[in-house]
Amino acid sequence: MLCEKCKTAMENSDIACKNCGTKRKRFKKLKLTLMILAMSITLIVVGGVLLDNSGIFPGLDIFGNIRGFFTAPDSPMPQQTADPTNNGQNATQPTPATPTPEPDDDRPSFDEMLAAALLAVEGFVRDNGQFAPLISNMGYLFDYQTQEFVTIQTLVQTGHLSEEFSEFEAGILFLRPIDFEPFDEISLSNSSNLTIFLAYDRPTGIGLISSSEDRAEIFRENLNAIFVDYNHRLGDVRQIRADDSEFELIVAAIQEFKILDGDADVDIDVRFMSANDKFVFAAVSERENSHIINNYILARQESGYTVEAKDFENARNLLAEINNNVPNFDFDLLPDYDIARISLIESDNFEFVIQQIINDELVGNDSDNDQNSNANVVFVSGNNNFVYIVFEVEQNYDINIQRFLGHSTQQSNWNIFHINNHSEARDMMLNLSPTSPPPFYILLWE
Repeated sequence: MLCEKCKTAMENSDIACKNCGTKRKRFKKLKLTLMILAMSITLIVVGGVLLDNSGIFPGLDIFGNIRGFFTAPDSPMPQQTADPTNNGQNATQPTPATPTPEPDDDRPSFDEMLAAALLAVEGFVRDNGQFAPLISNMGYLFDYQTQEFVTIQTLVQTGHLSEEFSEFEAGILFLRPIDFEPFDEISLSNSSNLTIFLAYDRPTGIGLISSSEDRAEIFRENLNAIFVDYNHRLGDVRQIRADDSEFELIVAAIQEFKILDGDADVDIDVRFMSANDKFVFAAVSERENSHIINNYILARQESGYTVEAKDFENARNLLAEINNNVPNFDFDLLPDYDIARISLIESDNFEFVIQQIINDELVGNDSDNDQNSNANVVFVSGNNNFVYIVFEVEQNYDINIQRFLGHSTQQSNWNIFHINNHSEARDMMLNLSPTSPPPFYILLWE
């Protein structure tokens, strides 16, 4: 090491130059190193904050661009940041990627591209909607089979739009016009059917265009409020069993609705029941008509339960039918079978199976009564392969419930199994059924 003044050689242990006495600046590089380290830490912290703020709401933005790795947007609209020019009163506006063409530009205008994109998404729905449900997921058009949102990029990739639309920014929404009714700045029809809208950026809000509605515009915050009502994340899904406190309340609500709807006051049997914090799904049958099953969706209210949808059990496209009526319904509430897709209950007459159980003395344990006259059938339901029969047996003034599952590959020959509970019946059907899932709907819910 050389002295900075006289260039005389110095040892590492020297504090000052032996020739001229100049003191060595031994901490100069350390100070520089510390300065560089401090600047690096500052950049990392500031950069991290910026990155965190920019990506705090993963999902889709208003134009359908993917902002994260979630299958549904956590925030229906992109994060809004304050605009310093108006004291933060309004949010900054996203800038459309498609520029206004110059007068000598022969490219299509923005309005022409909007019209073409609208025709393209309608063509996509025609080509794909009949094979798999296209539903509203958080207010956006969603392909349930592929588990992907339908975006402008989807239309380009499927050939419904040309490559020139690759940078075209418009969101594909799937909303009900009636849900816009509370907002004064927009006037649409009162249709309660889900309708496709293209959404595009405007200086004062979000523009909307649809083939069945007049072109309109809505404030961003109001569109965001509509999206909130399409959120299906409404608490954990749980099954409601017969011994749960709300089970009888829900059954009573369905019976009351049936009476108000003009049906007779009859007992009903539950085949399935589940709920989250907002909705209840129930599959029920009238006791005297066990071969007819009806599905109900009920909404929780402070005063009890109200029926939101019913009679969709035989819908050709079950998920789309439910989604159109209750867009924020969580499909996880549905049972693991679809009556319309597996095996309909094809018979309401299983007297010969009941008689076989009685003749074989499978029901009741009263040795003084060989005819089992104290055994009454309280539930029977089945199809060509399975039948489920529940007896109420009176023995020594006690009521005993006995359950039987019948299985047949030929309707004239039934194998009868004594069953202890609903769970055991399901397990046996899984082992014996030629279809997957088995027709669990024939079982009495317990």
